[in-house]
Amino acid sequence: MGGWAEILGGGSFSGTPLFGATGVNDRRLEGMLLNAISRFDLTVTMGTKAKRFFQESGVERIQVVPGGIDAATFSRGESAPDIDIILVARFDPIKRIDVFLQAMQLVVRAYPQLNAVVVGDGPLRPQLEALRKSLDIERQVQFAGFHHDVSRWLRRARIFALTSDSEGLSLAARSEEHTSELQSPI
Repeated sequence: MGGWAEILGGGSFSGTPLFGATGVNDRRLEGMLLNAISRFDLTVTMGTKAKRFFQESGVERIQVVPGGIDAATFSRGESAPDIDIILVARFDPIKRIDVFLQAMQLVVRAYPQLNAVVVGDGPLRPQLEALRKSLDIERQVQFAGFHHDVSRWLRRARIFALTSDSEGLSLAARSEEHTSELQSPI
């Protein structure tokens, strides 16, 4: 199970632990991965964009199994939201939290009373904290750290932001069926 980001360029832009750390476009590795996948009895992916990528790459047996989300888990609670904008992500380059912070700098210029929370953690935290400080948005943007109870945080927010270059579960913000085609990072 996977998508185009785990294969394209040898998976080097996916953020996956095995290949994502290289950041190098490796067409040879991409070809080897596609060759291996073409031998599978079935390739399962979560969206039609990935299915098209695999079909165009010569993979024949593909099944789309969309992810499911229980909307009741994220329904608004009794109390009014106290977070204006929330982003939930692991602190990984592919999640583009730097873009979120830069956008927040622009937003708080017009709305200085606005607040945002980033729920998550990871190895980029020191760099992201430094960026937040350099953008002078420490008062408006809080880092909440890692939490198991993400739904509780989401219920507190007015707006959910997603800045990732690629998402394996694109249902986080929108249906892949109703999205314009994303450009590959290569």
